[in-house]
Amino acid sequence: MVEIFKTNDKLFVFDRHSGAEIADYQLSLMPGQIVKNRAAVREMGVKAQVLKQEVMGYFILENWISFLEINFRTFARYTRDQCLEARKYFSDQEIDLESFDMAIGYCLENKTYSMANLNDCYNHFTDEKKKAQNEGLHSSVLIMHKGSVRVIPEIQVSKPDFDPYRSLLNVAGGEQ
Repeated sequence: MVEIFKTNDKLFVFDRHSGAEIADYQLSLMPGQIVKNRAAVREMGVKAQVLKQEVMGYFILENWISFLEINFRTFARYTRDQCLEARKYFSDQEIDLESFDMAIGYCLENKTYSMANLNDCYNHFTDEKKKAQNEGLHSSVLIMHKGSVRVIPEIQVSKPDFDPYRSLLNVAGGEQ
């Protein structure tokens, strides 16, 4: 529960029970305009290097480390934001590692190195996998090739009937 207090140019949010200020936001003087304050959602008290180490520890996948190295280089000014996105999307969640590894591979192949793109790809691959399973392709393989995803069902082999052979063996060589 929070309390909101508004002045002409600011909006304050307070904890209702303790009275402590949680956040303050600048209001636009022009109606309908939004003033964004990225610092409100950034953890400025935590060093970027600590966030990078945290994110690197999420998965023990070779592609994950490669992706992060490129991500941190590509978004050098926004490393903290990328780490917080990774935390939001991949921390404390059950991740299908097969789909996740495919998503990383797709992002690396197509040079899309942001966490938002990785999350979108991951969601796409998990959705495709679920669709394949729901269509009765219980034993199927997801294949990614040059940006497209194909579901290939494994070959189902029926168990042969050995009774005719047994009867031949019984007639030719006696009981076995």
